[in-house]
Amino acid sequence: MKKTSAELVFCDPREIRFYEETLIITSVDATGYVALRPIVEALGLDWNAQYRQIQRHEIFSTKARSFLMPDANGRQRKMLFLPIDFLSGWLFRINPDKVRPELLDKFIRYRKECFTFLRRESQAEMALVDRGVSHSSIAVLEQIRQMGLTIAHEAEQQIQREQRLRVVEGSLHMPYRMLKAK
Repeated sequence: MKKTSAELVFCDPREIRFYEETLIITSVDATGYVALRPIVEALGLDWNAQYRQIQRHEIFSTKARSFLMPDANGRQRKMLFLPIDFLSGWLFRINPDKVRPELLDKFIRYRKECFTFLRRESQAEMALVDRGVSHSSIAVLEQIRQMGLTIAHEAEQQIQREQRLRVVEGSLHMPYRMLKAK
């Protein structure tokens, strides 16, 4: 069996919410991918066991890819992704007996809804890329907007402090002027 692609590609990941979970998707070479570890952890499964099963599977082992993506500290980390088109096949290979009873409803929801949801999100992202708008450029613009709003807010607060300071300074000089006038 071929192992997952050893070629590490930098990707522009996007976090999306699926019910109460945060999943990670990306598009590389016009293919939508989903990070597997967040799904495995959300379902309470053993990551090492799932990773080994993917490596041994005749199809998943050739389709899964490791991508480099930035972590919260800005460092690059390797994460295993599977094409979104193969997500349902992978989910239906998981034995429900391996899922903890308290997570069984969530597992069934993932089987029923996750593929359709991720496919729709991936297609929307690829449509943006086709129009020349990348997720990272939108994120940068949102960050710039937020910084501008923060600067404007800080400026408003500084103006209010300056005005209060002038009132206080004026009241401090009042007794001195009264004494000098006598």
